[in-house]
Formats: sequence, structure tokens, C-alpha cells
Amino acid sequence: MKPELTMADVKGSISDGPVVLTQMTTAPEPRKRNTKKYLIIGGSAVLVIAILLTAILVGMYLFTEGQKNLLKYTMNVDKNTKQDATVDEKDNSIEYHSKTDDYELWVIDDFNKDIQTMKVKTGSGTNCYIGPLNRTSLADPATIKALSNIPTDVNSNYTSRLGYDVSGTPVTDSSFLGKKARDACKGTSVYWLYPRCEDKSDGLQRNKRCWTVYHPCYYAYCIINGRYLTVCRVCPWTRYC
Repeated sequence: MKPELTMADVKGSISDGPVVLTQMTTAPEPRKRNTKKYLIIGGSAVLVIAILLTAILVGMYLFTEGQKNLLKYTMNVDKNTKQDATVDEKDNSIEYHSKTDDYELWVIDDFNKDIQTMKVKTGSGTNCYIGPLNRTSLADPATIKALSNIPTDVNSNYTSRLGYDVSGTPVTDSSFLGKKARDACKGTSVYWLYPRCEDKSDGLQRNKRCWTVYHPCYYAYCIINGRYLTVCRVCPWTRYC
């Protein structure tokens, strides 16, 4: 006969301790780095640095080359007053600058544009005046550079008094001026100057109320007798009507 098993017999055959199930696991694979991404970032940083260094070097080169074309002189007006002159052969211009307690004056002779620009700064304000350049008596950069002995003392025997009529309204568009003149007159009113022969009213202005302004004298390189370079005194005056 087949023995019959009861629940008690089954329970007795199972261990009273807990049953622990174990599972075999594998170690996680190491995380792969995105090497390509880091290479791109590193290459971009090197490229940016190279561009910045190139820009700095090019800027230094252009500045150095620009300075080579500049000749700077100091004119001895008197014991207490000096005036600077900057001759730019590349730009074909000469800039004169003088300063006292009462005014500051810049004069730019542009031999490419045949325009002279005067910027006058006083306690009452700053204005720019432009007019035709007098080539007959003023020395250009090529003439000055060709000479080995550049005078620095003022020749008191040569004084030029230049008179101008001032345009009634400012110039609306000064883009035709050279870069030096545009930079100097940026943000200021610019007026045309019309040369006059004498300091007196003509027939057209006889019935008008006019007044004359005598601007500070400055000193410029002049050609005497067609061949001698000297430092002459230039005293401009302007008439407003």
C-alpha cells in the first residue's frame, strides 16, 4: 500500500531556517569617456588663443609701422612756450598743437585734401574751422623729411596774418575731410573759412554788423624764397557777419 503523507510529515521534512536565494551578478562595465568631445573643446580653445595672439601681433606691427612714418618736433616759441609738430609722411599731413592757460589749438594741414583745419578750444567752447590750404608758403612732409637739419627756433622776421570770413551756418556733412580732421572735429561745430585780403569790410558787408575774432597765433614750417625752411608765425583772424 502506498503510505499516506500528512502535512505534519511535510513540515518536518523542511528546514526551519530561512531560505536564501543567491544570484550571480557581473561587474558594471567602465564608463566610456567622450574623447572626441574633449578634443573638439581643446582644439577650439587653442584656435581662439591663436587668433587673439595673431590680432595682438598684427596690431603691434601696424602701430610700429605707423610710428615709423611720424616725425615729431618741438618748436621753441619762447622760454616758457613750446609747440609740437607731427609730420605724417604716409598721410601727407602736418599737425601743429599748442596750449596755454587760455586756449588750446590744433592745426592740421592736409596736403592730400588741400584743406587746413583749425580746432580752437577756449573757456567759451570748442569749434573747428576749415579752409583752403596755402601751398605756396607752407612746407609739406616730403620737403621736411628731405632735410637733415630741421629748425626748431621761431624766425621772428616772418609773420603771416591771415584773415577769413566765417560761414554763417555749420557744415552739415564733414565726411569729405581727412581722417585726422574728422577725428579732431568729432562732436564739434565745423565752419567754412573764406580768405580775405584785408581786415576791413567790403561793399557787400558795409551795411552789416560784423565783428572780428583774433585767434591764437601758431607756428608752422614755411618755405622762404622758394627754398629755405623756417619756423614762421601765423596769426589768423576771422570776421563774422
